[in-house]
Order: sequence, then C-alpha cells, then structure tokens
Amino acid sequence: MKELRRVLWFAGALLLAVGAHEARGQESPWWAQSDRPLSWVDRSVGLSHNSVFEVLQDHLGYLWMGTIDGLNRYDGSVVHVFRNDPSDSLSLSNNTVRKLFLDRRNQLWIRTGVGLDRYVPEIGGFKHYPVSVQEFYEDSEGTLWVTALEALYR
Repeated sequence: MKELRRVLWFAGALLLAVGAHEARGQESPWWAQSDRPLSWVDRSVGLSHNSVFEVLQDHLGYLWMGTIDGLNRYDGSVVHVFRNDPSDSLSLSNNTVRKLFLDRRNQLWIRTGVGLDRYVPEIGGFKHYPVSVQEFYEDSEGTLWVTALEALYR
C-alpha cells in the first residue's frame, strides 16, 4: 500500500509539473525548437545495426557509422551499408567496425574486427592492412601513426 501511494504521488506530481509548464507557455525543449529537429537514424532507414560504436563526419558531409554489422554511410536521407563479402577482395575486411579515423588528406581509416582498412572512394572499396589496430594518431606533419598489439606503425 505504501509503495502504491508513493507511485500515485509521483505520477500526480509529474502531471502537475507538466501541466504547469504548458500553462505558463514556456518554450519547448531545446531539441524541439530547432528548424531541424532531432530525428532517428536506425534500422528503419537502413542502418545495418542499431548499436553504433563510432560516428564520424567527413569533408563531404557524409556521416560514417561503425556497427557490429558493417560500415554505414549516411547522406541525410539514405544509408549505404558496406559489408564483408568473401568473394570481393575490395569489400570491408570484417563486418565489425569499432573505430573510424579521418586523416588530413580526407582518407577514411577503419578499424575492423580483423585489421585496418582504408576506404578508397575512386573504386568504392577498401584497401586492407593486416594490423590489429588499437588507436590512430596523426602528427603535425600529417604522418598517420597506428598503435597495434604487436607494434607502432606509421
């Protein structure tokens, strides 16, 4: 009985707070005020998986999203999914995409479950590097450094 009373009290207080907020004519929350309100990008619009590990925006405005089921490129309305295809040597090396990095030459580097890939837009595919990547870093001279379990690469 005590628990029910507490729940009813909380629900009543919440309804009063919402009603008072609307009665005073207060502004909508920040996310509803924009001329471009927030919207969902999920499987319903073509995202390969709803669990996204990493998001990056490139110089062309594309949003790149790494998931456990591929690399997703979103242009604001359409999602293009890149996945591993064992019969295609230019496909993503593995569907698990944990980390993304865009270097100063606008090259997209991808840490997959099996190594390092670089997206090559001219061919619409990937170049593969058999390195177990941990982290990316680009120094002031534009050299890309890659930390891996076995070594430091540049």
